[in-house]
Amino acid sequence: MEHLERWVPTNGIPSRLYNDTFIDNKEGIVLEFSDEKDKKKMVVKFEKGVLSYRNTDEGSLLRKLNYLEQQYGSDFYSEWTLFKVINSDKERNR
Repeated sequence: MEHLERWVPTNGIPSRLYNDTFIDNKEGIVLEFSDEKDKKKMVVKFEKGVLSYRNTDEGSLLRKLNYLEQQYGSDFYSEWTLFKVINSDKERNR
């Protein structure tokens, strides 16, 4: 069964991040994030691109938020930005 847990890739990353920029061009993919007060900035750059990424439509997002609410409660996802998926349904169905 799929399970989500908070992901802390490195110390100092704010619990809530806001995506300011998403760039996908011949130089790769660049994501720029900031904290709530726009004081701390973070840039994630994939110079060789990525194999795949997904842009979620509103219906899928609402279904995912409803699932998270039922499984973990709203504090789980509303107070944190980064998660990792353990035992992904998508990985098992490959």
